Amino acid sequence: MKKTIAIFASVISAFIGQSASAAVVVNINQSGANVVATTTGTLSLTGLTYLSDFTAVLGVRPVVGYVGTGALTVISGYSGFTGSQTFGPGEFTEASSYSGVSFAFNATSFPTPRIFVQQGFTGGSVVGTATFNATTLAALGLTTGTYIFNSSADSLTINVGQIAAAVPEPATWAMMLVGFGMIGATARYRRRSTKVAYA
Repeated sequence: MKKTIAIFASVISAFIGQSASAAVVVNINQSGANVVATTTGTLSLTGLTYLSDFTAVLGVRPVVGYVGTGALTVISGYSGFTGSQTFGPGEFTEASSYSGVSFAFNATSFPTPRIFVQQGFTGGSVVGTATFNATTLAALGLTTGTYIFNSSADSLTINVGQIAAAVPEPATWAMMLVGFGMIGATARYRRRSTKVAYA
């Protein structure tokens, strides 16, 4: 039994030690009479090239694959993402209100995609919103779908009008496997330990 526990412990340590790639998701959905863009996830700047600082422009411009959420502040631009998808024919619409950490992405208006984060951001959690009052996805020129972009350390997924199911991280899978393994090992150990006495 102790040997089994040690094996499972080493397996889970290996999985947890392998940090999952960072991932940012932007969900743009209809919420009553408004459209809300919500950014969540973690962002790594590993492998990205710093470009310059800009004044944040928060809103959407689907025709160039642009979305911006979070606080209205100075942002730093980086290159290093791949993908050139746009997410609709719409021109720029500024957000009515916004909150959180500044984050923006522009897929096509530069030679390569650009990602923008709040000045001073060094990596970690990114959570922000942008709300567009009294409008619809169609009125903003957004095309429903899932748009995926990648860097050497990250993925960025933009869901328009739909939210993709969350995929568990490797550490979560490892914990589940260890849990099932421990249940199985305990059951096996108990079977072996049971002694039947005959009269």
